[in-house]
Amino acid sequence: MKTEAAVVAFAVGLSMAPGATPQHLRQVEPGMHVTPVKVALLNPDGTAQGDWIDYQQALKQRGGACSMDELLSYDCFQADTDGITPIGGDTDCGLPMPSTRWSFTDDQCISLTADDFTLKPGHGDTITRITGAFEWIGDGNPANSENCFILIRIYDDIDSTCSGPAVSNILGLPIAMSLGNLQYSPGFYYTFDVDICALLLTPNGIPAPTDGSGGVQISILQSYNLFTGASTPATCAQPMLWGTAANRPGSQSNLPYWGDADHSNAFDPGTECFDFTGSVPCPDNLGNMIALYTNDPCDGVVCADANADGVVFITDAEPLIEAIQDPVQYVIDYATDPLCSSDTDLSGDLNNFDIGPFLHDLDTGMGCGTNYAPSPQSVRLFLAEEGLSDPNDEFSAAVTPQLVNPEISLNNAFPKRLYLWIDLEIANTEIKGFSFNVQTSGQAVITEAVLYNMLIIPAFSLTWNSSPYGLVQATDTSGNGTRWSGANAMAVFEPGASNGMFAVSDPHYNAATGARLLGHIEVQGSGEVFLEIGDKGIASVYDSPGPDISLGFGDEADGLNGASYNTGSSMADATARCVGDLNGDLVVDTADLGILLSQFGMSGSADLNNDGAVDTADLGILLAQFNTTCGAVI
Repeated sequence: MKTEAAVVAFAVGLSMAPGATPQHLRQVEPGMHVTPVKVALLNPDGTAQGDWIDYQQALKQRGGACSMDELLSYDCFQADTDGITPIGGDTDCGLPMPSTRWSFTDDQCISLTADDFTLKPGHGDTITRITGAFEWIGDGNPANSENCFILIRIYDDIDSTCSGPAVSNILGLPIAMSLGNLQYSPGFYYTFDVDICALLLTPNGIPAPTDGSGGVQISILQSYNLFTGASTPATCAQPMLWGTAANRPGSQSNLPYWGDADHSNAFDPGTECFDFTGSVPCPDNLGNMIALYTNDPCDGVVCADANADGVVFITDAEPLIEAIQDPVQYVIDYATDPLCSSDTDLSGDLNNFDIGPFLHDLDTGMGCGTNYAPSPQSVRLFLAEEGLSDPNDEFSAAVTPQLVNPEISLNNAFPKRLYLWIDLEIANTEIKGFSFNVQTSGQAVITEAVLYNMLIIPAFSLTWNSSPYGLVQATDTSGNGTRWSGANAMAVFEPGASNGMFAVSDPHYNAATGARLLGHIEVQGSGEVFLEIGDKGIASVYDSPGPDISLGFGDEADGLNGASYNTGSSMADATARCVGDLNGDLVVDTADLGILLSQFGMSGSADLNNDGAVDTADLGILLAQFNTTCGAVI
């Protein structure tokens, strides 16, 4: 875990107030990769657990590195497929070269640093490998050289209040590396890679923070006494700096970054805690250029084998749905990490996009994460006043909805019903999973939310497979208020939301529009209603990002797709109006009449029929609603 708190920046430069932004930064190009000559395991105080170990000999003794068993869980390095060649500087940040990175100016020599990190979801419990980069400046003369030692410590906590101590609660034991005698490298940097797991220094490596968040401290030295722990900082050296990104594992923040700017070989809370926010144009966050690998928690688990019986079969369908809907209960029921057993598209998340790859694996045996050709899909979720032919019977046939964003009048004390529809706009297609939220604004609140045309069952039972209409299993977390979220319907073997041959047997399918009725909400109070794509996404049997999505009518240019999680359209999908309530007090009365008369003959809010002028027609509309209560919520 890491300590979080708000910090105010007061100054600039590197001798500065806590939380200030360092300004002494520049771009640096790479030099070469160096391999450790020898390594050692240390006590927490920095003294040795034993003698130095020859690194290459240790690798041979183990039979090679353990890369095949490792998972890149934190990437603030951004390497090519070889794991050590930096890339992305040009394409991601517009820097001169793929390997261009940031560093402090060479007059800073910050050789002791501590930085925060957060491992990716589904990380292993042990850090097995570390990749990093540093600048070895020395006296600035590339003809000269110096012995190089690097010490790395992993901590459970890092202080972001800038009050100190910088790091606390060390995890496992520190490691020391000797990189030999290195030529000074002003203007370029070295990269290194150490496979902790291969060295058998500990049974597995360094324990990872339980919650995935912690701190890493790096010391770059010119001398190190293995048995006393005495050390001398490098003449001038400092870690390279880079950032994490949404398309790479793990994350970190601009604050805190602890750097020993006065070369005391310790952190001063008064001047040596920095905030990198806004310090460079790209990347957005900045920290030590390192990558952390962990053991693969899915080792030995067959992906898509959701019931953990060793084979992928149709009996995995129900556990797969449970893993997506309720991963906590799934772990209780199957004693398996759901990200290993049920993350079939290998996205690092559990959602509706795992249904299609599961079916593909079931059909072909090609395994999780297999790419297969997407099919064009286009889906519209929309609201309408039209829905059930008998509002009191959710099994009654649906009537044809109007294909516009509805405006409903709330001139009574009762809520008004809006029906939720889904329309697949390409023939003979189907959606295997769709989740959605409903959001209101203004004074409007949702007083009821009901899903039908699917089985809503709290326990996970194969009875959903016998759903006569194909839509299966939803979690209804409705409640009064301005937001209804958590609705997620999924179909595995049934056709799902389909407009194909199965649709005609569903009384909630409307042949005139090709849309299917899903349920309804009831709204009280004036305001706007917005649909959102839910946190499980809207998925067909094909790959992410899923189908093109429209929410209501008129937002087609928003560019939403099935993976636009928790995102709504740019315009209201329905409007609840209290006709004649011009001052917003939920009653049409003399106050509203006064507003209308003050605007008579002009344009204004009292133009109730939207013809461009406030006139007798608008007066008639207001008087027709006089003394009505406008859907007030009691």
